Amino acid sequence: MSERTFSWNLPQDAVQKLISLDRFQRMEFFRDLPMENVPIGALMGFSEIDIDDKGQVTFTITPQEFHYNPLGTVHGGLAATLLDSCNSISANCQVDKGFLTMTTDIRVNYLRPMTIKTGEVTASAIIEKVGRKVIFVKGSLADKDGNVDNIQKILLVDSVAAAAGGAAGISSNTSYIESAAGVGEGARTGLASIVTGIAFLLTTFLAPLVAIIPYEAATPALIIVGFLMMSQIKNINWDDLGIGIPAFLTIILMPFTYNISVGIGAGFVTHVVIRVVQGRGKELHPLLLLVSGLFMVYFLSSPINAWIG
Repeated sequence: MSERTFSWNLPQDAVQKLISLDRFQRMEFFRDLPMENVPIGALMGFSEIDIDDKGQVTFTITPQEFHYNPLGTVHGGLAATLLDSCNSISANCQVDKGFLTMTTDIRVNYLRPMTIKTGEVTASAIIEKVGRKVIFVKGSLADKDGNVDNIQKILLVDSVAAAAGGAAGISSNTSYIESAAGVGEGARTGLASIVTGIAFLLTTFLAPLVAIIPYEAATPALIIVGFLMMSQIKNINWDDLGIGIPAFLTIILMPFTYNISVGIGAGFVTHVVIRVVQGRGKELHPLLLLVSGLFMVYFLSSPINAWIG
């Protein structure tokens, strides 16, 4: 059995230094913190801490065999420890001098196990809400390309459901966002979908009651929904023109044109055009180019029809 020895300074020194720093100084403190001098970081194999100017914290780790449980997968405690460390640093960069934060509650949703084949995993944390006594932080794990594990299957299900709904002559069925929201609340199996389906079935008997409710009564709810949707734009990388401009056009054209497809299409096309102008055309997936081309045909359908006669 291999042995590993760790040595570190008394934590009181670091605590006293950290508690005397303001928010921006704490960011610099954590950026410069050598993880090999932190026992848990050295034990788990955490990378150096990265904190951007917006306060988003990221760690990376590459799963190894010594992370495995008896079942031959990475122990779930590694993910929990990684997220807890990441979230804790993010929270401590939000409080003033003289205060430190500690974890009071953590909930981790495991979608599937990690193995050595998973490769480098990145944990990121972002502040969701800062209260008077409690800070809510949301963390996530993704692979080296920034993709959630098994995302291809999730998007495939969503695409098939949307296509099947359109083919049946009804509103397209979408499942990805709703499923993600369910997982976020703790849903782990298909039972959650069954319960949701039963609930929708029961609402058919309440349809006559809904018909007597005036549209004005739903307006406050729509305002809240719109507010919650717009609150997500803070996560858009506005410094990247290839992301910010398409996002802006997508957001603004949907309500102005009364057409969701126009907004999505404008986002696709402008993203492709900007990336080509930036000399980053090689980053574009062939499928993205195909979809953007089809949207261009859609946008030019009127002059094309007029030209054809």
